[in-house]
Amino acid sequence: MEHLFISYAIEDAPLARWLTLKLTISGYKVWCFEFQMLGGESFPKEIDAAIKARTFRMLGLMSRTSVKKDNPIKEWTLAQALGKERKVDFLIPLNVDGIKPTELPWTLSDTNWISFSSLGWAGAFRQLLKLLEKLEAPRSTPSASVITPEMFLQEGVQTNTAEELISNSVRFRSIPPLLREFRPGRELNPREKSDLRDLWPYYRVSDECFIAFGGPPGDVPAGVMEATGQTWDWKATREIHGVSTHNLVSNLLRASVTAIFVAGGCRFGTKTKPLYFPSGLFEKDRLAFIGYKGRRTYVATKGRSTFYRRGEPQTCHYFLGFRHNIVRSRDGEWLVYFKLYLRVTQGSGQEFDAKPAMARRKAISKNWWNDKLLNRYLALCAALNGFQGLRRFRDGVDQVLVEPTLISFTVPGGIDESCFNEIDGDDDDGSKVTATLSPELENEEDETDHGDQDVPVS
Repeated sequence: MEHLFISYAIEDAPLARWLTLKLTISGYKVWCFEFQMLGGESFPKEIDAAIKARTFRMLGLMSRTSVKKDNPIKEWTLAQALGKERKVDFLIPLNVDGIKPTELPWTLSDTNWISFSSLGWAGAFRQLLKLLEKLEAPRSTPSASVITPEMFLQEGVQTNTAEELISNSVRFRSIPPLLREFRPGRELNPREKSDLRDLWPYYRVSDECFIAFGGPPGDVPAGVMEATGQTWDWKATREIHGVSTHNLVSNLLRASVTAIFVAGGCRFGTKTKPLYFPSGLFEKDRLAFIGYKGRRTYVATKGRSTFYRRGEPQTCHYFLGFRHNIVRSRDGEWLVYFKLYLRVTQGSGQEFDAKPAMARRKAISKNWWNDKLLNRYLALCAALNGFQGLRRFRDGVDQVLVEPTLISFTVPGGIDESCFNEIDGDDDDGSKVTATLSPELENEEDETDHGDQDVPVS
């Protein structure tokens, strides 16, 4: 009874595949029809025998589609019967698409489930892991090595040629060794509070206590903040005023990177938190950088697309942006992790609501693979490097500086990408979404992909 059995309808296969891989990486043995057993382990061919003889718990992917299919219903019914016989909750229901209890067969209507619809896949998976730990589900030695390319790729795709992998993270060049305590010199008005947030990386412990690497830059009026004289060596201190030093440093580093980009002219969206490069920040809205081939090139930070909905054209403007977080490597090194983002607006300049914005982002950027994606990360690093000199500090030791290059690795093998065909243009909802670039936009050598796009969306 050592396996987790995933019961699902074929329409819910994307989540079933994702769960199989995530659970296997987490150390669990999983049986899923599409994969059978990862790592080549044998498993009974008869599903009935597999559930009765080898399954620890069944994960039932319940959706408006699966509740209408005979096989999932039969499997869940068997699981409920086994649960009553063994006096355990044998079936672990997972809500895939927000299905309501009233839409379930009456035998399942009182089911308590984990909702992948309301919590999102990542949030629901964390909840599932907690439940499996509570149930003491058997685990093999945690290892991702069983998930190999042969599971998904045709023969001959893998090569033994060494390949460089470039990440979307950068290292810090310098981090101040001390944390310092500050307090307000007087009551701050709303404008001063706003300026502080944009210009000064700090952590607010209380209204009377602020922690930072150094004092506010010269842009902040004198007397707004005063140093108390209290300092801490953050590497030798675990907690300050009840706050974990790790959390303090992480927040301050993230705020420092934000301040560097804000000093360079980046802005926050009106509805979204990610930063973006506004129109006019660079000449012709082109961000110059040295490409991975060692040549000077550029990417566009602004573009325009025409979407067709029900045959009606809709103009959309988009601006290159990004999210950034602070992570720590296993050896304790602090890193900045970047993720590209697009701010999309209507012709009037107003941002789209979340759902239509997401659809347009996906249609615009869905072909950003390999060199196209890498070039935008390299451009982001170039902007960061140029902006670092724009920050003004009262004390030189206060500066947080970031390396100008992405972290890269060399691996002994790679993938022969010539074996693959282009991916299709099906969107997640099954609708056909295609982006047609004008001829000059297809030339990635000079990164002239800054013009218009015509994109039909349903």
